[in-house]
Amino acid sequence: MKGEGSGRLEEHSEYKLLAPEKSATIRDAEGKNEEYISSSTETGVGSAVLFFSDAALEQLKRDVSPSPEGEGEGKNWISTQDALSTLLWSCIIHARSIALGPQAERQTTNPKDPLASVSMFNAILNARGLLSPIPEAYTGNVLFVTKAFLPPSSLIFTQDNLSNLPQTVRASINDLTSPLLKDKIAAVKNVDDIGRLVPSGYNSGDRNVGCSSWVRQRYYELDWASVLGGRIQRMRWRRGQ
Repeated sequence: MKGEGSGRLEEHSEYKLLAPEKSATIRDAEGKNEEYISSSTETGVGSAVLFFSDAALEQLKRDVSPSPEGEGEGKNWISTQDALSTLLWSCIIHARSIALGPQAERQTTNPKDPLASVSMFNAILNARGLLSPIPEAYTGNVLFVTKAFLPPSSLIFTQDNLSNLPQTVRASINDLTSPLLKDKIAAVKNVDDIGRLVPSGYNSGDRNVGCSSWVRQRYYELDWASVLGGRIQRMRWRRGQ
């Protein structure tokens, strides 16, 4: 795909350029890349399956939507995904702050890191519609990462900010316009060694949250007939971490 625009990598904070000697193309024989490893492995890794009924999701959207009943496609519209993502973002960061205690505060006050005082929420966006037409010869994914930023102290649902939080997530999605995505492509193509390019923020798992949705996958078109329960209603990963 061809990029357009200035292609300045420093204007896209989700990317970081490593020093030439840290390039993945010349990394050690074990293939380790510390940029992808959380810096707080002492907190452990866990898995959970959370279920929200359709009624609960509808109520959540009504409660946090800035527009009446969450209807319409105006500038204040939010999706059910926005509402649920924001709730999980808020709960995860709050739980981490309790688990880490004073350590969490220390990790968010690094003066050398301009993003250290905020929590970043990333959602995976299918950008095929924004970059159409996609060349027929291209068979890969067309995924980009959104960026929503809020101070951890703001990630608490109160009566005053009930609708502000999901609007922050929705705004980060709306920000990914076709010209901006093409400029990102140009920025990546301008990197002399792609092995030096890494995603920013992945080594700070205590304050950032990522999200991927399967809601538009064709899994939800599967119908196992009446003997096995009919049309599929929920899909989950086959195993935990």
